[in-house]
Amino acid sequence: EVRAVLADKHVRLVCYDSAHRWLGDHGYDVHYGARPLRRVIQQHVLAPLSRMLIASELAPHHTALLSERNGALHIDVRADADVDGDAASADAAADAGAIDGTVV
Repeated sequence: EVRAVLADKHVRLVCYDSAHRWLGDHGYDVHYGARPLRRVIQQHVLAPLSRMLIASELAPHHTALLSERNGALHIDVRADADVDGDAASADAAADAGAIDGTVV
């Protein structure tokens, strides 16, 4: 769902392992399993991305980098020229502070 919305806007999402872990930790409940995950994604990923799109902070041909910092999800935005799917660009992104990313 997130991927389709962003693809229509020509925006990519890179979700780092730290963000995957944060979403798993906050989207799982002992009694309800992973049911709360949809709400957590809505509140902490979709809503902020939507605000960024409306404010033109996230534009076509940009990549949103989702990571965890200091116990919270954080979204950085980079032009696609700065973050590409190949290994060299992934290394450059890692050098810029992003690690272990997967394109969603």
